[in-house]
Amino acid sequence: MINIRKADIDDVITISKLGRITFSDTFESFFNDKNDLLDYLEDIFSEKRIHDSILKAESIYWIAFYDSIPVGYAKVKLDFTSQLIIPPNTCYLDKIYVVKKFISKGIGKELHKILMQEIIALKYQRIWLSVLKENQKAINFYHKKGYQIISQYSQNIGSQKFDFFVMALNLDEKAT
Repeated sequence: MINIRKADIDDVITISKLGRITFSDTFESFFNDKNDLLDYLEDIFSEKRIHDSILKAESIYWIAFYDSIPVGYAKVKLDFTSQLIIPPNTCYLDKIYVVKKFISKGIGKELHKILMQEIIALKYQRIWLSVLKENQKAINFYHKKGYQIISQYSQNIGSQKFDFFVMALNLDEKAT
């Protein structure tokens, strides 16, 4: 059975572990230098970084459980824009990560549904995200939800360059 709730400060260690596991499972094969991956994991999924992020009013986390086992999480940044996205009332879907063994259980879909309900209730008009160009599974997931590719960019992680699509969804077009 799937249970999803908002995460809080008591979930920092769990989210840190889930982030490291799910990111490694999904992206390890794309890294030529495993030290770049390890450095990234240590930085992005450090307990301190997640602790500080959870405390920010503009960050909302949800944690998903399957039969009371933590198996995934999502994070949205409210009012988050970049040079790629300028409109007001826009938020950023930073992460939907699910442990590989549980992906087929519909947990990502449920996390997306819950976060969309929340941001629509908060009157956001647009949500955007970035996705690795090679991550066709994620691209297909978001396309099914109504997101469209609107831009692309490159970013270095360690010594390696990665290419990303920017995808966006106008919330008056599709709600879940």
